[in-house]
Amino acid sequence: MGKKKRAVVKRPMTRKQRSRAEREKRITRWLIIGTAIVGVLVIGLLAYGLFKEVVLKAREPVAIVNGVPIRTADFQARVRFRRYELINYGLGDQLANYGLVIANDVLEQMVSEEIFRQEADRRGITVLEEEIDRAIELQYFGYDRDAATTVPTPSEELTATQTLTPTTREEFEQNYQNMIDTMLKPSKLGVDGFRAMIRASLLGQQIYDQFAEEVPERMEQVEVRYVYFQTEEEANQMVERLDAGESWEDVVADLENSETATVVNTPIRWPLSYAEREIGLEVGAAIFAAPVGTYTRPVPGNNERFYVFYVLDHSESELSEVMRSYEQNRLFEEWLEAQRALVEYSPDWQDQVPAEP
Repeated sequence: MGKKKRAVVKRPMTRKQRSRAEREKRITRWLIIGTAIVGVLVIGLLAYGLFKEVVLKAREPVAIVNGVPIRTADFQARVRFRRYELINYGLGDQLANYGLVIANDVLEQMVSEEIFRQEADRRGITVLEEEIDRAIELQYFGYDRDAATTVPTPSEELTATQTLTPTTREEFEQNYQNMIDTMLKPSKLGVDGFRAMIRASLLGQQIYDQFAEEVPERMEQVEVRYVYFQTEEEANQMVERLDAGESWEDVVADLENSETATVVNTPIRWPLSYAEREIGLEVGAAIFAAPVGTYTRPVPGNNERFYVFYVLDHSESELSEVMRSYEQNRLFEEWLEAQRALVEYSPDWQDQVPAEP
C-alpha cells in the first residue's frame, strides 16, 4: 500500500498579511465601483448628448411670435418639404446655391402663419375641415370636386378648338398619396403639418379680405398728368419752357417722341399713400401742396427719375377699383410688418437648417 498523503494545513495569516489582504480587497472593490461609475457616467453623457441633439434641440425655437415658439423640428420639416417641392418642380439644382434663401423664406412664411392664427383667434375667424380639403384638392392637384360632378349643357359643350382634361377623384387620391409617400413622410411634415399650413393660409386670406372692409369709399386724392426724365437737367429744361409761358400741351407734344422723356398725359388720380410709397415722399409732398391748375418743379422719385407734374384736381373723391385694391394691400402689409417687427428670432437659426434633401 502506498503512503497516505499528509493533509496540508494552511498556516494562519499573520496580522500584517491580513491587513495587507484586506487593503487589496478594498482597493479592488473601489476600482470595480469606480469603473462602474465611470461607465454609467459615460453612458449617461452619451444618452444626454443624444437626448439634447434629438429632443431638446428639436424643441428649441428658431423664432418666437408673441410668446408662441416656432420649434426647430417644425422649421426643419417645412424646409425639407419646400426642398422636396423644388425637386418635384425640377429645380433641385437650385438647392445648393439658394439653401439659406429658401430656409429664410420658409421661416418668414411660418412667422406669418403664426401671426395669422393669433389674429384669427382675436377676430373670431375659423376655417372648416372641408375648406382645407377643397384647398388641397384644387391648389395642389387641380381637382375641383364640383366641376367633376357637373355635366355641361349643350350650350356649354366644348368647341373643336377647346380641350378639357379635368382631374378625376381617383387621380387626385393617387397623386395625394404619392405626395404623402414621397414628400410629407420623408420631410417629417406629415399630413397634419401640411393641413395646418393650408389652414393658416386660408386664415390669412380671410384676414386679408377683412382689410377690404376697412378701406374707406372716399379719400383725399389728386388728379395729375406728368412727365419723367432720367436726369434733373432735362426736367429743368421742361420747367424753363413752362416758366417762359409755353402751355403744358405744347411742351408735352414736343416730348411725346423724345427718347429721354416718358409722357403720361392720361389723367391719373392718386391718394397720398400711393404717391409717397410708389413714387417717393417728395413726390407726394409736392403734388399735394401744388394748387390746382399749376405744375411742380422737378421732383426726384425713389427710382432715380425726375418728375414734373401738372395738377388737375385736388379733392376728396371715390377710390377707383385699382386704388381700393392698393389701399387694401397697403393696410394689410403695414399691419403684417408691424406684427413681424415684434418677432424674436433665434440668433443661430441658420445653424438649424437641415442639410438634406
